[in-house]
Amino acid sequence: MNAPTNVDPELRKEAEGVLAALKRAKRRAQDLAIATGTKLVESKDGKMVLIGPDEILARRRETDSSERS
Repeated sequence: MNAPTNVDPELRKEAEGVLAALKRAKRRAQDLAIATGTKLVESKDGKMVLIGPDEILARRRETDSSERS
């Protein structure tokens, strides 16, 4: 998800700040799920899906390796 590009620069800056805060909150929730061995609830194609620590870690490894390429 990215901030809109065709809007007032001030509004864009605010949207970028909101998105950054949401990404930090998601990361903290994931860290907590990993630390406690619990699952997170996500929405996929309009359905609720439970995501466990193993999948969270696998996604992070995938993201890390694609960012290095």
